Amino acid sequence: MTGSHDWADGASSLLALHPLGHSGAFFGQLDADWPAVNMVCPDLPGHGTRAAVLPKTFRDFVDVAADAMAALPTPIHVLGHSLGGAVAGELVATAPDRIATLTLVATPLRGMPVFHDRACACAKGGMDGVTEDTLARWFGHAPRPQAAMEALSAMSPGAFDAVWHAFAGFRGFEALPGPLPPTLVIGFTDDISTPPHVQDDIADALRATGTAVRRVDVAGAGHMGMMQQPDAVLRLLTDHMGTI
Repeated sequence: MTGSHDWADGASSLLALHPLGHSGAFFGQLDADWPAVNMVCPDLPGHGTRAAVLPKTFRDFVDVAADAMAALPTPIHVLGHSLGGAVAGELVATAPDRIATLTLVATPLRGMPVFHDRACACAKGGMDGVTEDTLARWFGHAPRPQAAMEALSAMSPGAFDAVWHAFAGFRGFEALPGPLPPTLVIGFTDDISTPPHVQDDIADALRATGTAVRRVDVAGAGHMGMMQQPDAVLRLLTDHMGTI
């Protein structure tokens, strides 16, 4: 995984945007056994190294992603999971000619009022008050990876709340101009947060803009399926990118 500007000659670039409650380290499991790839996984506002940078609007996420993308050599592929998928959609819509492919994983169709309701860590006295509900949305009754629990607990209540409020401002895939670059939409069969029918709606919205879309579900995983079925996601991603 390349996190600096020491780019590998002739390699594709991959900008990977993480889900809410994690950081760029979320994509570490995709690094194993890859050929040389210029992979950059920025921390979005409210997370990781940007934990103290609280987003005020959804655009704050997109601006961080755009800054990371600006330094990447082409061809550039963009991957986003959940919050990261929404950010990826907005980002790619602003500069489709720079992007070779887009991959969306377990992504919501649009921001929703319920996202404001999830911004309740401060009201509940801290992250302990929201951890169980969040993990249940992520994994259902399946085992919870330690890395997921640690990432969530590392967030401050203020950051958690600010991120959810900003996420609610995502205008949605129906509002994006198109066509976008060839897009892979991945869902997980056990996802109770953004279930497969939501991924179908995203695919339909993008196809309506003239975007070429491939739609696939991965079995045996919930909303954080990239942590549960990384090999399956990696196979789909590398096939979609086509150049690595």
